[in-house]
Amino acid sequence: MRRCSNVHRPGRISGAPWCHSSATHLLRPPPHPALDRANTVTASDVILYGPGYSTYTRTARLALEEKGVSYRPVEVDFLRGAAKTPEHLSRHPFGKVPVLEHGDLRLYETAAITDYIDNAFSGPPLQPKDVRARALMLQVIGITVSYVYAPMVGQILVERLIKPVSVKRQTQRSWNQPCVDFVGG
Repeated sequence: MRRCSNVHRPGRISGAPWCHSSATHLLRPPPHPALDRANTVTASDVILYGPGYSTYTRTARLALEEKGVSYRPVEVDFLRGAAKTPEHLSRHPFGKVPVLEHGDLRLYETAAITDYIDNAFSGPPLQPKDVRARALMLQVIGITVSYVYAPMVGQILVERLIKPVSVKRQTQRSWNQPCVDFVGG
């Protein structure tokens, strides 16, 4: 394919020259205005919805930080039901986090968000360029998501960290209850 030097669009997404002097322009779509300005973002351009305690939200935040992208984090506390509100369901039809908004683009699912961040913004690459290394990276991510994450959170985190704290609080409440009743509280 012939490359034109008369048109240059900076940025990783729109970085390929768009040659209109031959039939090659038919092989590529015209650049999208939101993608052309991807490298000139401000904090108001990129919004990331999700709670700071979510591993998925933290993954997206890490990608934004590594790329040096300014963004505005918006807390959506799904443990308190905020992800099931009509407002958040309009962002994510399954009521999950994170959700990334960049201009008129809205993305959900962490893998899609991190891939977009890696390819839309300048900065150090987050993924290997070598196809074999990238395939192995995706394999490890798939194994972690499919086989490791649920048992790790459900069987280790909940059983070892969350339930003991919850039981401790219930024990403290039940121990204090006669005092509260006596005082009239």
